[in-house]
Amino acid sequence: MCAAIAIGASSSHALDSAVGPFVSPVRIVVFPPVDEANDPIRADEIHGAIRDGFAAHGFIVAVGEVLEQFLERHRVRWLSGVTPAVAAAARSELGVDAVVVSSVLRVDETVPPR
Repeated sequence: MCAAIAIGASSSHALDSAVGPFVSPVRIVVFPPVDEANDPIRADEIHGAIRDGFAAHGFIVAVGEVLEQFLERHRVRWLSGVTPAVAAAARSELGVDAVVVSSVLRVDETVPPR
């Protein structure tokens, strides 16, 4: 699995808080992974594991219908990257500081999935 984080959505304040000490919880959205392993069930499990991992480390994660509606409203189909327009919309509509994108290239049967 590959993961990347788009930070800031064109805001230097968000970038400053990302590289400096965290003063308050960081709000993120985790886009569903690009499923290049062609295993949608495992991709969903991995998506959950990524969200849970960030939440366990104190991040506030936007999830569920809020994310689904956002992706639909902005017609986000290409989940392996974030355009400046999508990043700005995520900041203003979801109130997030970062967007996490990932790809599932191969499924390993260990727990947690990876």
